[in-house]
This record gives sequence, structure tokens and C-alpha cells, in this order.
Amino acid sequence: MPCDRRTAVRIAILVGLFAIGNAATARAQSLRSSPGDLAASHAGLDGDCTNCHEADNSVSAAKCLGCHEHRDMKARIDAGLGLHASPKVKGRACNLCHKDHRGARFDLMGWSTLGGEKGFDHAQTGWTLQGKHAVSDCKSCHKSSNKQGLRTYLGTDRTCGGCHKNDTPHGALRALHQRCDRCHNESVWNPPKRTLGFDHDDATQAAMKLEGPHADVACMKCHPKAAFKLKSFDGSCAQCHTSPHDGQLFGTKSCQSCHSPALGKLGEVRFDHKRQAGYALLGKHSQLTCTTCHTKALGVRKPDDACASCHANDNKHGKRFDKIAGACTTCHSQRGWKTEFRFNHTKNTGFELTGKHATTACRSCHRGASPAEFERHAVSNGCMGCHQHEKAHDGKFDNTQCLTCHKQPGIKQQSDGAREMFHGEQARFPLINRHAQVQCQLCHINDVYQRLPTECGESCHEDSLHRGSLGAECSRCHEPGKWEAVRFDHAVDSTYPLRGKHAAVKTCESCHPSQTFKGTPTTCSASGCHKADDVHEGQLGGACDRCHRVDGSNTFRHDRDSRFKLDGQHTNVLCASCHKTVTFKPVRSDCFGCHPEPAVHKGRFGTDCARCHSTTTFGNIRALHDVGDFRLTGAHDQVDCARCHPNGEKLRGSGNLCITCHRKDDIHRNALSPKCGDCHTQRSFAPARFDHVQVGCSLTGLHATLACADCHKNGNYGAVSPTCVSCHRNDALRVREPDHRSLFECGSCHNPTTWAPATRLGVQSICR
Repeated sequence: MPCDRRTAVRIAILVGLFAIGNAATARAQSLRSSPGDLAASHAGLDGDCTNCHEADNSVSAAKCLGCHEHRDMKARIDAGLGLHASPKVKGRACNLCHKDHRGARFDLMGWSTLGGEKGFDHAQTGWTLQGKHAVSDCKSCHKSSNKQGLRTYLGTDRTCGGCHKNDTPHGALRALHQRCDRCHNESVWNPPKRTLGFDHDDATQAAMKLEGPHADVACMKCHPKAAFKLKSFDGSCAQCHTSPHDGQLFGTKSCQSCHSPALGKLGEVRFDHKRQAGYALLGKHSQLTCTTCHTKALGVRKPDDACASCHANDNKHGKRFDKIAGACTTCHSQRGWKTEFRFNHTKNTGFELTGKHATTACRSCHRGASPAEFERHAVSNGCMGCHQHEKAHDGKFDNTQCLTCHKQPGIKQQSDGAREMFHGEQARFPLINRHAQVQCQLCHINDVYQRLPTECGESCHEDSLHRGSLGAECSRCHEPGKWEAVRFDHAVDSTYPLRGKHAAVKTCESCHPSQTFKGTPTTCSASGCHKADDVHEGQLGGACDRCHRVDGSNTFRHDRDSRFKLDGQHTNVLCASCHKTVTFKPVRSDCFGCHPEPAVHKGRFGTDCARCHSTTTFGNIRALHDVGDFRLTGAHDQVDCARCHPNGEKLRGSGNLCITCHRKDDIHRNALSPKCGDCHTQRSFAPARFDHVQVGCSLTGLHATLACADCHKNGNYGAVSPTCVSCHRNDALRVREPDHRSLFECGSCHNPTTWAPATRLGVQSICR
């Protein structure tokens, strides 16, 4: 019977549970079929195969590394560290090396797959073993074990101190200093390396920088028994060096105040006395040794900065300056006790030293035999207290008048009032121009002020230029105090007035280079003036003024001053066009000197260009036939040359016969000889001027008016019969009354003058 829906669902659930139960039973049976016992370290996992195996019975690397015992291994692999991250191992299944189910005592470490523990290549771990490390037993370094009692090889300290902590003679060291490889190597521990990896100058590695001689000191001298960490070291020099300054001021200061190993020697000191002691050492003080002032007698006390504390025995002035505080420094300086005096005369005495007073030795005024003797002066004594003026001015002036002329004490320079008094505009010798700047003693030698000459003369200005050639009266040309000869007028004071460009010459030296002036030549070509400027190189002589004027203009005329007259276009040509150099001579006078032969002539007409050409214009050619043996007139004069002389034919030798050119035009067919000119003219070829009488026949009547061709048919001008019938035969045949066919003697009835009516008075020939 059919079941209801609820029953069907129950049946389906039962079938599903049965299938699941069968699968679980099959899986359990599969896992329970173990191939052998687990290794001792995995014994705790026995009973639950899923700790290592997947559902398909495979071993999962993820489960191996996921085990809390191997989590540090996974971290190392992820970081690329150690054997399991090496190319030889990384990515391989764990159970290829670490085989299990082979008994509790089986080597789970997998040494057999790596060549055994002793044959293992340590370089695969990222650390190559060298030296004695390469022959050491693994147990010497890998001493730790896991909780199962198996030796573990992970996490071993790679620093030397990790293994040799108890072997170091250097005592307890920081981790940085446990890097023994900086000084030692793996093959031989002693002696250390020649080049150490330890930097004593690095503040992170050592507390003291090695400088100067310290850099050459052996380590053991400061670090006895190789103890690098000095418990009592405080950085002071006294821990190694004994101070020689005990009981003195220097002994109370730190050694570094003066000494430094960087200076190279203990005897070299570096002390800024001004900055560190407040007293600058200058001059000779800077050359003294410290103990010169800091004596043992002073002990730890400072020396007094007063000069007398050291130089009491050097005082030469007695008690003169006892009442003046700091009297020594008023005059003396540390830079030079006897050579540098800095006494301020104005400040300390009220009398300013100027002029020569400022450079005069003290003893010149303050007389005395020793430093203790020092003559004093009152300012009110005046100049004559020292200066005996009767020697200078013959006693002419008193003590109150000194500063009337002298600007300041010690300066021989007149005041403005003295200059106006003795050398003003109304004085005998006014000082003007450059004289106004001259000091008195340059003219008033030995203080002589009277009866001095006013002319320059040798007393003031040696005449080294003119050498006396112009006399001694310098003022004739020169103004006082002005050397330029502004008073000299060349037109008045010389025989050579300056005109034109000569008047524009700025300096006399241009013409008078030696400044002797007299004897200067006046011709242009003289060696002192323009001889070097003669661009004509002497070709035109020395009379330059024949062509040149002083204003720079040129007066040369070719028609007047040369054999070659300029006309036509030549008058517009620049000189340089014909005279290629300004020497001008020699120059050819024929046309070929300037003009190359035109190509059209082809060298056939010689060098006499003027036969055809003129200077008016080169293209205006004079007809050759006007000068030759065939003069052209009439129509010939209008014909182009090439018409008769084609293709560049020679113009000479063409002949003067008409037939030479007009053979084709000869209607006479050479019957009348080649002398066309006997009948025709150049002005008009027709009418001809032939006179029939020349051939023995004088034309009369109407015959004299006929054209030649009426009788001379077809150009036949020879052998023509003079009888009428020779021309008028056809005319006679046309007459029937009377019948003329048998009549041949026309002249029997007719005559050349009137043909009709017949008169029987005619002649038989047209010729007379």
C-alpha cells in the first residue's frame, strides 16, 4: 500500500544516516591501519591520525608547521632564514625527510636524507663554517634540546659570545662588543687580525677618541690583561699621565685646557689667553713661555696684570710717572717696548702735533740726558720757544705772527691770509694757475723770500725742452703756473702763420717733436713734417703746395699740370680709377692704359681707339668710312654696319664697289661693268644719272623721257639696236593703212620727237 509523506521522509533520513555511518566506519578502519609506531617525539600524537593526516591519508605540511612545536620554524621559512628556506629544501613535503611510523627510536630529524649529521653542508643554513668551526662537532654549538629530549638546531646564537662567553679575557661586554670577529678570525684566535674592525673613534664603540700619539699606543698599554671595560675610567689624563703642574695654577685646571693629543706632543699647548684668561698676549708677550710669568713662587695665584709686577727693574723714568695709573701703557705697547710708542699728545697735553711736529722725535723738544730728565713746555711759549726765527726771516716777524703765514704748528703752508698778502692779485708775483698749489719752500729755497726773480729761469724751471733756443723770457709764451704756451701767436711771433688745417693741430709737438722750435723746416716734404706722409713716394717732387693747400683742398688741374688733357667723360672720373696707386707716375696715356679692348674688335684695329671713339661717350663711334677710302653718304649712312659686314667679317678690305654688296640688286646683270657709281648715287639709287651720249647715242624727243626698262628689256643693256623697228616692230604690224608689214625704215616717215603725223622727214635711228 502506498505510504504517506511523513513515512517517506523518515525512510530518507534513515538511508542517509546509514550511508554516513558506513563512510565513518571505512575512514576509521583506514586510519587504524597504521604502518608502524610513531617516533618518540610524536608519541603524544598517537591515537588521533588527523593531527598529521588529511582525510585522504596524506601528510599535510600546513599541519606540521601549524603545530605549536614548529611555529618558530614557520616564521623562519617565511622570513627566508635557515635550511628550510634554502632552495634545496623549500617547497618539499615534510615527510620526504622527516619519516615517521618507523619506530620510537627512528631518526626523525632526517639526517640520512642530507648525507648524515657529519656530512651536512652547513652553508645551506646561510652560515658557512670556516676555520676551526668547520671541524667542530655539532654538539659543541647546538646544545639545547626540546621537551622530548631531542637536540634542537634552531635559535642558536651566532655571535661569538653565544659560545665563547666564558672564554673571553675581556670581561663582561655589551652585545656590540661580543662580535669577536671584528678582531679575531675562526682559524686562529691569537694573534688578532692585522686590520681590526673595531673603531676607537666611534663614540658608540668606545668612550675615548684616539688622536695624535694615542693612535700609536698598543692596546695592552691602556687595557692590561685585555680588560677593555675599565671600571674606574673617567676620561681624565691623570689616570695614565702624572701631572708636572702640581702646586701651580695649571694644576687646578683640566689638562684639556691646554693639552690635546691632536697636537702631537705633550709640550705643544693650545690656550687662548684672551678668551680663557681675559688677558690678551700681544707682541713679545706672545713669544714668552707660560712659566716666565706663572712662576713656582706664585703657586696657584694669578700674576698681576700691571707692568710693574714683572718689569719693575726695567723702569728708566724714576718717579716721573708714579702718580699716573697705568702710566706704562700710556706710551709703551706689548708689541714693542722701545719701538712702538702710542702717547696721545693731544689728549694728554692739549697740544696737537701736526706737520713735522708729528714726526719729530720727542727728544727734539723735550730735552734731557736720561728718561728721568724730560723738559716740559707750556703751550703759551709760542713757536719761538723752539724755533729761532731770526735764522728764517732775519728777525722780521715776532712770535705772535707765526700763525699768520703758517696754517698749523709744524706745517710750512701759508694760510689764506698770507697768500693774499704776499702773492695776491696786487702783489709783484701773483700766484695763479698751478703756482697756487706749489708749496713755499719749492721756490723759496733755504727760506729766502726777498729779491727773487719773477722770470722762470733756471732757478725754478730748467729749460730742458727748448735748451735756450728761445731765450730766457719764458713769459713771452707761457703764463705763470700754466705750462701751455697760451700767449704765443704763430702769426705774430713767427715767420710761419698757421692757416687751414695747420691751425687745427692741437699740440706743438706734432710739428716740433724735439721742442727746439727754431730751425723747423717750412716745406711740406721736409723730414720733420710730411715726408713720411708722401703717398706719391717722391714721384711728384717736393713742391707739395703745387697741388695741395693747407685747408686740405686740391688745386691740381689736369689740363694745366699734366700732358694729358681731361675732357668729355674723363672730367667726371675719380683719380683712383686711372691712378691705381697714389704715386700717379708712370701711367699710360693711350686708351689701353685704362680700357680693355672690346671683344667685338678681336684685336683688328690696333691701339688708336681715338680713330673711332671719343671721350664724350664711348658708344658714340665716329664712322670709319668718314676717315677711310669709302665715304658713306645718303642711304648708306643710315645702314647698320652688320648689314654690310655680317658675322664679324673684317671691316677692312671689303672694297668700295657697289657690286660687292648689291650683286643681287644688279638689274643690269653685270652688263654695264661693276662701276655702279657711274650712274647711281648713295643718296638715291634711282633715277640714274647715266648720260646716253657716253655710249654714242643721244636720246631725243620722247625717248629722253622713257624709263630705261622700256627699251632695255629683261636687263639687257648691251647690244640694243638704235633702229626704231627693233622696239616698235609690233606697233608697225598693227597699222593697215597704209600697210606697214613690209616697211622697216621707220625714219623715212617718222622722227623720235613726234611719231604722228608722218612727215617723211624722220631718221632711221633714235640716236642723234
